[in-house]
Amino acid sequence: MLLAYDLAVFEVSIAVTTLTTALQSADGARQAAPLGRNIVPVVVPPAPSDQPTRPNPARTVLLAFLLLLGGLGVIKLLQFRQ
Repeated sequence: MLLAYDLAVFEVSIAVTTLTTALQSADGARQAAPLGRNIVPVVVPPAPSDQPTRPNPARTVLLAFLLLLGGLGVIKLLQFRQ
């Protein structure tokens, strides 16, 4: 019986703390509203650049070469296991 009472007192204290925090947040929002502050932040997506970038042929060739080496390595490894 005492444990149930302690649990109920604990739940009430949590509820009081939650209510107090919510009321303080609502009061802060009401005070900030006349100042023109937004409560919800606005996220702006990134804009594309004005000048398009050129493809980098050296990087493309290097990437293709590395992928080819990796593929050949996997093929050699599979042939070696048989």
